[in-house]
Amino acid sequence: MITISPYSTANEYSNLLNQSAFQFNPAEIYNSTNNLNNEYEFFTIIPLKYEYLVKPSPINNINSTSNINIIYESSNNLWNKVIQNNQPHYVIDNLLHFKSFITNINANVGGISIKIDENNCFTDNIFTISIFANDFNLISTYKKKLLQFYNSIISKSISFNQNSINLNQNYQNLILSLNDISSYCNVTVLISNQFFDFKFNLPIDSRLSSPIRNQNTINNEINNFNVYILGDSNNVNFAESRVRLVLDDFQGLYLDSLDLNLSLLPLVAGIQFNNLKNISKQSGANLYLPNLLPGLYNSTKPTSSTLSKIHFSGLQSQVILAKSLIEKIIKSSTDQIYFKDSHISHDKNDLLLLNYQEKILSIMIKYSSFIQLVPLGHDNKCIIRIQASSISLVDNSMDELMNLLTNIYEVEFKLLNKNNESQQFLFNFLNNISIKTNTCLTLNKNSLYNITGLNSDVKQCIKLLQLFKQFNKYPNNIQIHYKIELPNSQRDFVSGKKNGKMIRIMNNTNVLIKYTPLNEYNFNINLISNDISASSAAIQLLEDEFPSEISFFIPEAYHRQVIGSGGLTIQQIMRKYNVFIKFSNTYDYQQNMFSFIRHENVVIRCPSKNSKAIPSAKSELDSLCNECSNLHLTTFVKISRSQWRLIVSKYVKNEMIISEIEKKTSCFINFPCTEPSESAIIEIRGNDNASEEAAKSLKKYYPNDYVFKITFSNQFNTICSENNQEFLDKIIVPLRILLNMEVQVYSAIELEKKDSNEVACQKLVLSYLAKDDMNGKNLNDAVGHISSFLEKNSFEIFDKGEVLDSQLIIKGSASTSLGSILNNKSFNRRSLRNNILAPPIQFSFPAAGSKNSNSDLSSSDCFSSGGYSPVSCSPISRSPVSQSPISRSPISPSRQLSNNDLVQMENSIFSSNIGSLPPLKNDNFGMNPSNHQVPLNNISNNFYSNGLLSSPKKTVNLGHKRFHLMDDRGGSNTITNFNNNLANINVSPGRYSNYSTNNSTYFYK
Repeated sequence: MITISPYSTANEYSNLLNQSAFQFNPAEIYNSTNNLNNEYEFFTIIPLKYEYLVKPSPINNINSTSNINIIYESSNNLWNKVIQNNQPHYVIDNLLHFKSFITNINANVGGISIKIDENNCFTDNIFTISIFANDFNLISTYKKKLLQFYNSIISKSISFNQNSINLNQNYQNLILSLNDISSYCNVTVLISNQFFDFKFNLPIDSRLSSPIRNQNTINNEINNFNVYILGDSNNVNFAESRVRLVLDDFQGLYLDSLDLNLSLLPLVAGIQFNNLKNISKQSGANLYLPNLLPGLYNSTKPTSSTLSKIHFSGLQSQVILAKSLIEKIIKSSTDQIYFKDSHISHDKNDLLLLNYQEKILSIMIKYSSFIQLVPLGHDNKCIIRIQASSISLVDNSMDELMNLLTNIYEVEFKLLNKNNESQQFLFNFLNNISIKTNTCLTLNKNSLYNITGLNSDVKQCIKLLQLFKQFNKYPNNIQIHYKIELPNSQRDFVSGKKNGKMIRIMNNTNVLIKYTPLNEYNFNINLISNDISASSAAIQLLEDEFPSEISFFIPEAYHRQVIGSGGLTIQQIMRKYNVFIKFSNTYDYQQNMFSFIRHENVVIRCPSKNSKAIPSAKSELDSLCNECSNLHLTTFVKISRSQWRLIVSKYVKNEMIISEIEKKTSCFINFPCTEPSESAIIEIRGNDNASEEAAKSLKKYYPNDYVFKITFSNQFNTICSENNQEFLDKIIVPLRILLNMEVQVYSAIELEKKDSNEVACQKLVLSYLAKDDMNGKNLNDAVGHISSFLEKNSFEIFDKGEVLDSQLIIKGSASTSLGSILNNKSFNRRSLRNNILAPPIQFSFPAAGSKNSNSDLSSSDCFSSGGYSPVSCSPISRSPVSQSPISRSPISPSRQLSNNDLVQMENSIFSSNIGSLPPLKNDNFGMNPSNHQVPLNNISNNFYSNGLLSSPKKTVNLGHKRFHLMDDRGGSNTITNFNNNLANINVSPGRYSNYSTNNSTYFYK
């Protein structure tokens, strides 16, 4: 057992932290000078973000019992020794890469000089590189080469419990594995049972912030360890997934991988990456994804051939299922791929990479698109390519990416008379401005200044340049030229009717504004002035006209009523708030294969100066939607988790089930966007009886259910569980992969009548699509297979059979509306005035968090989405099984409703208690389980013989030879070696469940 020496008091830790903040000055490491020995025609100043990590070390001058407890450190040492205040410290930073290259250039290349200013590294986290030359092309060439040496330094941590990997026994093997990863990925790896942020040289002990710590908490803290990975961002991201795989291997989990071109990964992952999130949830496997933006900064390892793998870990059957589902998506989502290219300047490409990597990554995730960027400092043409599986996704991604370029300004300052100041003075002055504003500045002897940076930084830079006495001494000696890039789609909005907005700005500020085309997607706004103050005022007025917008979803069924007759209602809102509102149709937009997405179909846009009106306009639209929702009549449809999975999986090619029904019936189907935990209630809203028609149409696509009722057993929930490896291996995974059938186990106990007694039962439901089993053979085999498994485990099958779908639809207000009754041909219209129609039924769900064991409409089973009137259902005191009677025959056909049917329907709607149905008989298509059984191993053997499972040997061995985790020299891309002895591997499902869009590696569970 490895233990630690905890701090004695929280105050001691606080004092140590305050006294030991690491205030190191990089200027002591890199001894450079800012003095210029020669006059050059041009110079440019490039600000770059300074990033560093400090190795934790003990504080020798403080009497303390605290220790820095680093249990392991990799042999690949990236630390640089620094002497600060006569004490040694060890640092990893992103300045070291530049030193040898700059020294070599200054010594061997004539006509150029390069200098580094690192005096503000710690205070402003910025250092500057200045290039002096007599040829501007030489400056451009070496600027690109220098940027290729820039890298980002980060650290990542992975927590694990030493008992879960048996650390005492596997310590040496773990060290060998981490050394290999550290060497291959060129990172430093540490293990400690303390928390570090690597900005100070003390540990951050989270235990001190907890006032209550019992013995179990202390034991858990002692057993918890952290693996820290430090170094270049590309290498750290690559190494992180390898370390996680090593830890998973020591837990006994099965490892595998799947080759997938990196450009196809977002397409397979789906919108918001919901495909992969749902696959991980359904299979229980961990998915480790490669970095979506690799190689944008300087990095020599790993090579590109190793970046296109998805890694899996978990029980072998879980991994098999996850891999099978992903391969299914690959086949269906990569047959049609669309892309667009766009040219941008080198400076803007570099600023995109340095400032907007996270936003670019969020665009890729939001729209399921891949954005190919040119690496930092690339010397070829800068072409951005966007790739997706539909035209709309490509266009949306391109629009958002082009909007990022709007935030980058280019400004030219020109002094019409020659500048008399020395170059040394100008350099020091401009260097300080560059550090404070994070803008790139270029100057030549003809007094032409070029400024490039983000809009807010450039405007701040202009204010500081006004302090230069040459600008104030000769006010008419200046010409300033702004270049602002905007999407072509915003040109008319910014210009106004007949360019009225631009004309007004020019008249008020005495500036010149003209447009120049740039490329297929963007154009440049050129603003020229001879006065700095006037140009600043004009820029502010121009920015006030830039569009500010918000987009959201409103059901298409409400659009016509919200817009109003002739657009009157929406025009009133637009005039009231001075905004523009656009409605669009998203029926044909692409859906994910393993999730349901509601695309944004309403945009509110207005000039930035009026952006505060957008929330008010949206609030009024929401109120109109609520009014429309209240006027619509409702019908409800039950859906189980297994049914949801099978329905959503039909979203391939042209089978847009929900959208087609909504389009045909003009209804809104509040279909769950995420998988329900057990079951849910779908609310359908529409005019007259349209919601009933939509419910009937939706029911046609429902999977069939076959239920097994099991006499109550304490072992049922343990054995028939997705956490039970045998049930997973023999029932869930084989039926899902081979027969496309879903198995769902219900934990609730139900009472069934047998003679005059009541018997407690539990149930297992098998769901399948009728089109996958036209002759019933698959169902027959699956039923026999499950029956054999249940009887083998000594469960008594009380009853079984197919479930009629007649009880799937729950009648709402639509069933009692006037239109619904009039549409019934057998209704006596003459008696209408003599009858008082009942008001629409009001359903009420239990409050959030409440539970009702007597109701199958509990809050945990209901799905709702915000923004519209809440759906309410009163609890029905009847068990789910008794509401879904089981027949021995196929689903009964529908017939024309009679008057008696209407009376019975009304009575059933307003009745608080529905009578129970007669008990079922053991029946399997007329075959008794006692004399007709499918051997238990028939399906399993077929599953195994197909090569999916064969022997218990694992495909990945992380012993002394582990390089097959890191390159293409090893690792199995096929599933091999598994059989019925899977139960011998007694492990729990994987633990890692964090999904972060801020990192380049994602983990699901």
